[in-house]
Amino acid sequence: MNLKRIVFPFFSSRLNRDEEMFPPLPGSLLTLFLTYLKEKTGKPILLITADESAVRTVKRDMPQINVLPEIAVLPSSFLSPHLKIKRQWFHALKTLTSSSTSTITVAHPTALLPWFPDSKTILSLFISVTSKSELSVMSTAEKLARLGYDSTDVVRVRGQFSRRGDILDIFPINLDAPVRIETDFDTIASIRSFDPISQRSMTELETVEIYPVRLFHDTPENREHLADQFSREFSSPDLELSLEEKRRLIQHGELEGFDHYFHLIWKENNLETLFKNHFLLIHNPSGIHSTAEAFLMKIANDYEQATPQGYIGLDPVSHFLSLDELHSFFNSHDHTLVAASGTPGPFRPLTIGGKALAVAETISATLRKMPVILGVRSKGEGERIENFLFENGIAYSRKPVERKAVLLEETQCRTGFEIEGHFSFLTTADLFPGKRGERRSPAHTPFFSDFSDIKPGDHVVHMDYGIARYEGLRTMSVDEASEECLELVFHGESRVMLPVSRLHLLQKYQGSGGTVQLSSLRSSSWQKTRKRIQKEVSQYAEELLTLYARRKLAKGIAFPPDSIWQREFEEIFPFDETEDQVQAIEEIKKDMESPAPMDRLLCGDVGFGKTEVAMRAVFKAVDNGRQVMVLAPTTVLAFQHYQTFQERFRRFPMEIRMLSRFVSEAQQKKTLKETGAGEVDILIGTHRLLSKDVIVPKLGLLIVDEEQKFGVLHKERMKMLKQNIEVLSLSATPIPRTLNMSVMGLKDISIIESPPRDRLAINTYHIVFDPLTISEAIQFELKRGGQVYFVNNHVRTIETLAKTVRKLSPPGARIAVAHGQLPEAELEAVMLRFFRHEIDILVSTAIIENGMDVSIANTMFINESHTFGLSQLYQLRGRIGRSDKPAYAYLITPGKHTLTEDARKRLQALEEFSHLGAGFRIAMLDLELRGAGDLLGARQSGHINAIGFEMYLKMLENAVRKLKSTDEAVEEETVLEIGQWGRIPSDYIESSSIRLSFYRRMNMATSTEKLKQAVDEMADRFGTPPPPVRALISGQRVRLIARKLGILSISFKGKICTVTPGENHALNVEKLLTILPETPGVELNSNGFFRIEKFSDEEIDSFISRTGELLATLA
Repeated sequence: MNLKRIVFPFFSSRLNRDEEMFPPLPGSLLTLFLTYLKEKTGKPILLITADESAVRTVKRDMPQINVLPEIAVLPSSFLSPHLKIKRQWFHALKTLTSSSTSTITVAHPTALLPWFPDSKTILSLFISVTSKSELSVMSTAEKLARLGYDSTDVVRVRGQFSRRGDILDIFPINLDAPVRIETDFDTIASIRSFDPISQRSMTELETVEIYPVRLFHDTPENREHLADQFSREFSSPDLELSLEEKRRLIQHGELEGFDHYFHLIWKENNLETLFKNHFLLIHNPSGIHSTAEAFLMKIANDYEQATPQGYIGLDPVSHFLSLDELHSFFNSHDHTLVAASGTPGPFRPLTIGGKALAVAETISATLRKMPVILGVRSKGEGERIENFLFENGIAYSRKPVERKAVLLEETQCRTGFEIEGHFSFLTTADLFPGKRGERRSPAHTPFFSDFSDIKPGDHVVHMDYGIARYEGLRTMSVDEASEECLELVFHGESRVMLPVSRLHLLQKYQGSGGTVQLSSLRSSSWQKTRKRIQKEVSQYAEELLTLYARRKLAKGIAFPPDSIWQREFEEIFPFDETEDQVQAIEEIKKDMESPAPMDRLLCGDVGFGKTEVAMRAVFKAVDNGRQVMVLAPTTVLAFQHYQTFQERFRRFPMEIRMLSRFVSEAQQKKTLKETGAGEVDILIGTHRLLSKDVIVPKLGLLIVDEEQKFGVLHKERMKMLKQNIEVLSLSATPIPRTLNMSVMGLKDISIIESPPRDRLAINTYHIVFDPLTISEAIQFELKRGGQVYFVNNHVRTIETLAKTVRKLSPPGARIAVAHGQLPEAELEAVMLRFFRHEIDILVSTAIIENGMDVSIANTMFINESHTFGLSQLYQLRGRIGRSDKPAYAYLITPGKHTLTEDARKRLQALEEFSHLGAGFRIAMLDLELRGAGDLLGARQSGHINAIGFEMYLKMLENAVRKLKSTDEAVEEETVLEIGQWGRIPSDYIESSSIRLSFYRRMNMATSTEKLKQAVDEMADRFGTPPPPVRALISGQRVRLIARKLGILSISFKGKICTVTPGENHALNVEKLLTILPETPGVELNSNGFFRIEKFSDEEIDSFISRTGELLATLA
């Protein structure tokens, strides 16, 4: 590597000077120095630094490095660190137990202050699994529970496991996908990763390392030991109540939030032992000292405030290293001191950002003074940079040459630097700033329930009888055969037992919330409602088809393919696009390049990258001489878009202006004049853009953000603008993909469901209104330069709460109040100040639910959270967690024991569904129904409330299909009745809701491929199907044959199978009559159905297969 060969001599030269402090190491020079020290000393390296930018640089250059992160949660709060923080800790601890000399660990000073466990304790908490080795599923499941994993029916998120016979599903906290371990007589037959949404296996694995959830082995002995230590340590009379509560939690194994206290059962601090042979690099010693000092002071204050108020905390004197002990640790090792950034020295940081032309000029100017090495990560990236250099007339080479040329070198170093008077090193990340990561695959959550999450009390829709309440699964005996049935309760407590064989008649009800009216079995109102809505849906489908045809006949702009500038604009995007983004970009460009005008809706959660996709379309339009308007519903959002566009387009000669109330009248007049003259390329604003004095002569693209939030008059004006231009609407409302499928070809929709890389799931805690916890959380957020939301949904108490928050906040904290009763101008001014970070804490009502994107606001309190709906809580929590920093949401209630069952379930669901992408499931009621209303209109939304979303879409889909293809034969739904012969036993799938899910999926399968998908998944998750399940699968295959023949039902009862054809059946009756005499056991009834008799010694599988073969011959 040329870079090491050139740089290492400089390091040797400086070290030989025997200076007290090594000069600052900017950029990737720090990474190279760590590598140099590791090679020179032959020891593992420990870098201690409080400089976040230094840590980011090293992690970017060496992704597999060990990290001991900053301690952010204080002991008295009894809150657990984020799983990402735990993952980093456990990875580092595991590595430290090895004898490897090649490891590099980066530690925040605060991470070295608590106690460390010994190697034996650390290793006992990890599980290593290797294919073909021995493993007891039962013992492993028990150990997982002791390590903090939660047992569940379906594994969806990190920290969960599920045991099903010889199969164990686990989502280790250290992996990106869960794993499925299948055993055969206590020998591992296979290890497979699987998709947590579809539950299907993905990749075969040879070995898996499973990290613990906590540094505590939850055995009865350890519980007793920890409880005893609490009694000894916290014996003060002030702590009597707290101690009693904590001991009770420990004894019941409820250890969430005890992470700071597990060291009480360790014999000693093993810091010295774990780092015994390390060489230390102490980065900015004064900064380390002040950071450690501030942390210890904070712990001391926490302890001193907590104890008199009856809260348990930790005395730093007994439980953390002192500053003297920390410095003794440093001095007991070989070490090097490195000066802080900004100190004069021969190594200099490099800043080279700017527009493409400016970057090229800077490279050329530097090359005239000294050699330039340009780092690329891969051959492909090198080729792109070669094109850039060639286009700008800059000489380059892959090998060192005498002449003045940029030396291209493949390296993982991502941040440039300069060694004064010798050479400059820069990277593509310096040329095009940002951090690029791995491309994320989409993780689509199915919108419609497959019944895997159904529970007693849920509402369902029976196609023939209407809306009912599901009470559970019962086994019923009918005609000497037993079959599982769903108990459904209708109006007046009327009950229907629905066999699982008729599950295709049932759907989960999804309405707009509020009280659900159960249907009556004694009236015909349900049938009348269905008939009326079916008629209106058919009319609506016809309207959609007419609109679609008219739009396709209109003439659009037909933009040319992407230019070099377009490719350059996309290349400097500082992140890798997710698969969803790539697909959306391709769909939009295809629309823009087609002769018909684009009218596309782009949906996706806030922060999932819609704006970047829209900016690609904007660039394409402007690059081809067209003007663009970007329309936002509020001044604040318009301002946000303006700043985002300014930053993203800053390297290209495009004029961007804004029109809103926050722009002076003089500036507005100037903007209007220049826009009318075609001198403004991109005009961003609120409904002000729809005024008649706004003339855009070369308008080619209209971007509308949250169109549903504009009034009727504004929408009419938009319709006039939309004629013959490209239109892209953006919506943060998650519209389900199923809706997209049902109106396919009628409404062009692109969905972005995958979160950006480095986005962390939000750490969600349920707390009472505890002043100490609230105060510490606020202080922590403000200390790291962030902002805080404090949500209180009662305007009458909001000012009182704001005064309380002010008392709990650090002196000088800037606090403001926002609610819907403020004058609009005042409210928008407050929001704008918060966006500009002129406010630290915003005390507001739920008005922020659909508000701003503030990346540094990462702490939220929701007061009286039990009074909010689940989807509203999810939306509120979505205001935070939009960066790579851990975010914290605190749900404040009077206490779990005082809540109603419904409120407790809502909060529990929000805590459980804290993983990214959970919105498509958690917001199923309000958000997605609102999305349907936005797309389909208020009247259609009313129909959805009357009959349920799934039935509505089924009606619409059928109506569209009939109108598109009038000759298409509609296949009858065939009912399979197979009774006790074909069933899913509870000892194969224990969970009743999951059994229902598979019953329904098989009953609803319309092709052998879909049936195979369900069967394969069942075998994948639960192992080889037993005989009753195999019989059920065989029966489903027969049902699919019968379905194509228009048969209404196939009923296996006793020794007889009865086949009932429908009115428009496609059976070959002549052939049936021909084969009857020569086919034993088959007879035709005068009513049109025929019977097939089971032979006395015939197996049920053979009988079912023979029935299928007979039907196949009659096709």
